[in-house]
Amino acid sequence: TTYDSAAQTEAERARDEVLPENDLGITMALAAIETGTGAVRSLVGGPAFETDKFNLATQGDRQPGSSFKTFVLIAALENDFLPDDRISGLGPCQFDNPLAVDPIYDVSNFNNSPGRVDTLTYQVTQSSNCAFVRLGQAVGIPTVIETATRLGVELDPILDNNLSLPLGATEVSPLEVASAYATVANGGVRHEPYYIDRIEDALGNVLYRHQASGTRVLGSQVACLTAQVLEQNVEIGTGTRAQIEGQPAGGKTGTTENFSDAWFVGFTPQLATSVWMGHPDGRTEMENIGGINVTGGSYPATAWGEFMTAYHADLETEEFRECDPTRPGRLIREDGTMSSDSRNPCTSYPGWFPTDTTGDGRVDQCIASPEAYGYVRCGAIAGDSEGSILTKYCRPGSAGTNRGGTTPAAPSQPSSPVLQCQAGTSPIDSNGDGQPDQCRANPVPSNPNPVQSTLCDPGYDPVDRNGDGQPDICVRRQ
Repeated sequence: TTYDSAAQTEAERARDEVLPENDLGITMALAAIETGTGAVRSLVGGPAFETDKFNLATQGDRQPGSSFKTFVLIAALENDFLPDDRISGLGPCQFDNPLAVDPIYDVSNFNNSPGRVDTLTYQVTQSSNCAFVRLGQAVGIPTVIETATRLGVELDPILDNNLSLPLGATEVSPLEVASAYATVANGGVRHEPYYIDRIEDALGNVLYRHQASGTRVLGSQVACLTAQVLEQNVEIGTGTRAQIEGQPAGGKTGTTENFSDAWFVGFTPQLATSVWMGHPDGRTEMENIGGINVTGGSYPATAWGEFMTAYHADLETEEFRECDPTRPGRLIREDGTMSSDSRNPCTSYPGWFPTDTTGDGRVDQCIASPEAYGYVRCGAIAGDSEGSILTKYCRPGSAGTNRGGTTPAAPSQPSSPVLQCQAGTSPIDSNGDGQPDQCRANPVPSNPNPVQSTLCDPGYDPVDRNGDGQPDICVRRQ
């Protein structure tokens, strides 16, 4: 068979060591597939297979959550979008849904994050729900279904054609998604998963031998860019617990509503593995399991990392291939069309200001109240076709900062009620309109040994960004 006994032992060990004790019956399933052949190297199918004859790794169809966003990304890349293209992840967000019971589809980002306008790579690392529902609409849900089907995910072109598909509103098995991700790692060439290498008779004569026969289902550049984005997610995004020391890896987390299913699906150039965590009998809320609410970035990513680290221990490091150069990023508008206005990507999002966060003189993010994050006004750029002007923000001391000390005049605004701030905070004017609109925590008096806030890391002070009188972000101390 294709099973690797050492890999199977390590997979079971990773499950046993990472899965916390619980009285709910929560378990894990794992499927590992060799990317270049489709050989199934390990399956962990859950408890009581001898009695139930049910293998969670191959038969346990569960909602994949945000691990499905990878297929939306691939569909976008196949339709001329790029990882550096920017899309709105602002939330909460609403979408017309006229054929559904609820004519308006309401979406929130995880933990009710406000999100921001940023690159597709960034939206993957943040697993932005609003960004990927918008991207699904820009690409078209039927296109997403066709892409995922080509990669081996079984979808119904009618029943699965809905707004929520980019967020994983369908069902897949661990083996199914591991195989699909293996195709990305293999440069876009798909191999069907298989279990039997050869069959011999009693005399050792080979009666059957598997012949690896791959089919190209993705362009090599699309596969390369997808791997590049998912590698970023493991390095700096939601999948950091899946890192393998000395071996590049890419992957995506997935968490369903009420923490009922949690996934990590990813790959190296050599092996693709999916880990699912949940209840064998159906959706059970995994709250306060081992002291935390279970997400794909918690126990599943940790188990994935431990198994893959052990599997690669005796293998030489293998890098992902370098992708071909691409054009500069553009803004993806709400209707899915592209804007090439690199000076101001924020014209479609009132109240969000063009900001140069890297100091290279180019606008790369849209941020609401950038001064609350320590940015300063450094110029003005055209706002729209009617000639409006938007203030540009930069890091203090960067090349784009206005060294003359002047800033564009802000248009006059009608008077507004006085902002009421709670004790310990003071009103500030964050947008330059002459009216206080936010509450900022009062500065800590100068002290060679300042008292550190329990809310923030050393060197950062708490700031009330939304004006509710409660600090909600941390800003580097000046």
